[in-house]
Amino acid sequence: MRIVNFKEFLDLPNGTVFAEYQPCVFAGLRVKCHSIVHAQGYCGDYIYEPLDTPVKCEDSDEFFTQCEKAQKGEEIKLDFKCSQRDGSFNPDQLFAVYSKSDIIGLIGALADSLLSAYETPKV
Repeated sequence: MRIVNFKEFLDLPNGTVFAEYQPCVFAGLRVKCHSIVHAQGYCGDYIYEPLDTPVKCEDSDEFFTQCEKAQKGEEIKLDFKCSQRDGSFNPDQLFAVYSKSDIIGLIGALADSLLSAYETPKV
């Protein structure tokens, strides 16, 4: 993993896995979809897919309804291919960018979790 500034982040390819970063604080595991570009260059925004909060919903009202259901113990659907626009326009924002080996490690940790917590033990 490495830390990059906003301009470097906008130049990264689609599919980059990242988290927003402030010194010693990481927030939101996401996949970069694309930077928003105008004829004059970058406008300083990007589209991403959240990996940590991909609640399946059509709008913000449904998002809150789904969260309330989850809080009551109901299982709700997730949508890992639902993109969002950042819209922060913060040129000082830093990003933690995951490397290929980091992603392989993450996949391995998720696979281990799946086997240990979600598989029914055989008796």
